[in-house]
Formats: sequence, structure tokens, C-alpha cells
Amino acid sequence: MAIDATTKAKILAFMVTNCRVETLSVPDFRAMVVNEFPEAEAEWDTLLTFDFIPMGAKIKLENDVQVMAACPVVASPSPESAVASEAAVTEGTTKRPWPPTEPERFAAVRDALIEHVEKNDHATAAAIQDEFARVGEKRIKEILDTLVALGVAQENNGKYSHSA
Repeated sequence: MAIDATTKAKILAFMVTNCRVETLSVPDFRAMVVNEFPEAEAEWDTLLTFDFIPMGAKIKLENDVQVMAACPVVASPSPESAVASEAAVTEGTTKRPWPPTEPERFAAVRDALIEHVEKNDHATAAAIQDEFARVGEKRIKEILDTLVALGVAQENNGKYSHSA
């Protein structure tokens, strides 16, 4: 059975928060995550390979044991992304370009949420998705749900706001 988006967001937030470089073996990390979220056991390989590693996690082999070599970081957009975004607006495009990296995507969704909330008091995933070119509402909702799990945003009946 697949993990629902909200639970997946909570699991990934837990993984980001508890990732420790070079002091945590992947088997120990898996045990920690599964202890907190038993439903992650069946989906571990998918979570690690298709979600956590694309967010910036890296694994290395040390003395025949896999250990965390890098942990994901949710950061502000790079200067290159800011220039690309500014160029898109200058050319008359109303939608922002979808950033190339996962940390930049999280930061861009966070920033769009803040801007939208300042104007409208709250935002829906559809409203945030409408801000960007070439990204689906489902992916925006996953990122918003992760921001909620990290305490960066709040959600009430599908309406999101930024945590102070």
C-alpha cells in the first residue's frame, strides 16, 4: 500500500531533520525512520532513492557500510535562479520558471506562499501552482505539506499560510 502525500511529507521532514553526515549508517537511519513511521518500511527504497536523494542526500560506502555523506538542505534560491526568474517577468511572462533543484523549489514555493498570503490571507495549492510554469498542483501540494511538517507553513482545510 502506498503512503499518502501527507504522511510522505512528514516522513521526509523527519528524515531531513534527523539526517547526520558521516555519523549515521543507512541501516541505522532506516531503523530510526521506521521506528517513528512503521509505514515507511515497505516504501523505504522508494523514499530513499526517488525522494530523499533527489532532495540532496548523498550516501557513501565507508568500511563496507553505507553512511550519510550529505543531507538535504532547504535553502534560498541561487542567484542564477533569481536572474532567470527576473528575466521571465521582464519578458512579460506572468509565471515564474520552475527551479532546477529541489532546495530551490522548496524555497520558491515558500516565497510564493509568503507573497500570496500577504495579498490574500491564505493560499491553496492550486493558487501557488498557478504562479509557476511547468509544475503540477500535486507536486506543489507535496512541497506545501512538507513545509507544514517542518513548521514553516500551516494548513487548514486545504488553505495554507506561512508560520511566523
